Amino acid sequence: MNNIVKFLNNFFLAEISTKQAKLKPDLNEYNMKLNHMNSQCIDELNNSFGLIPINKLKDSEYYKKWENGFDYKPRIIFKISHYKNEKYKDLYLAYISISNPDKVFNLKYFDCFFIAKIENQYKIVRKYFVHKNRENNEVSWNPHNGDKDIDFYSAGDLISCERYIEPSRCEFSMKDYLEDK
Repeated sequence: MNNIVKFLNNFFLAEISTKQAKLKPDLNEYNMKLNHMNSQCIDELNNSFGLIPINKLKDSEYYKKWENGFDYKPRIIFKISHYKNEKYKDLYLAYISISNPDKVFNLKYFDCFFIAKIENQYKIVRKYFVHKNRENNEVSWNPHNGDKDIDFYSAGDLISCERYIEPSRCEFSMKDYLEDK
């Protein structure tokens, strides 16, 4: 699982670098960093992390506001589960926080990335996010983009899971975290 943690940390750094580049008046740098971030996902997930290609600069006031930058923090990894999967062979589910988390208030799941090796390179192949139903307050996993052939039910046979930090700010997250899945 060390390789998956390393892959995720590299992805989180690419996400931060892309967000920081968005605060500067340099379209080429931003779009280049976004392309690098997207290269760590399958095509169906490109531009699905709240960052999209930009072809026009914002007004100068926007960049002046951010001229000292912003100190983004990497996401938190709560748990990684390893599955033996029919399609991908080894499939990893990484339960993670929101981007730029506060380590006190954001100790809860936000996304689950499904990660597999494609052509000898790890890539995010599917993404789920935590959704709270406004009518009944029920919390559940909601599918996002990616390989629609893979989900929690078709992940395969659980091989192992490693837990890192408890998502203690959310009952749904804690229940899921403690399950061997």
